[in-house]
Amino acid sequence: MSNQTQECIEEYIKTNYKGGLIGISKLTELCNQPAWEIYSILKKLESQEKLKIITRYFCPEIHRIPDEKVPFCPECDLKYADSDIITVVYIEPI
Repeated sequence: MSNQTQECIEEYIKTNYKGGLIGISKLTELCNQPAWEIYSILKKLESQEKLKIITRYFCPEIHRIPDEKVPFCPECDLKYADSDIITVVYIEPI
């Protein structure tokens, strides 16, 4: 299944991706695969120097959380459950 998933992701990047933030949920929906499979393929593509991955985290109030602070949101002054943290992946084709 991973070859089909990789083809799906590469096709999306080639035809639809215009830069900016993309959530893994978008690719899971598009490629009909679980998030772990998508992330695994993205890491593989990154190791092949086809794209660069930057992971960003947000609290439920959509405040960006610095990587070293997750799951604590300094703006809300609250520690959230990991399941409440929104993870967004920025991919940049190389």
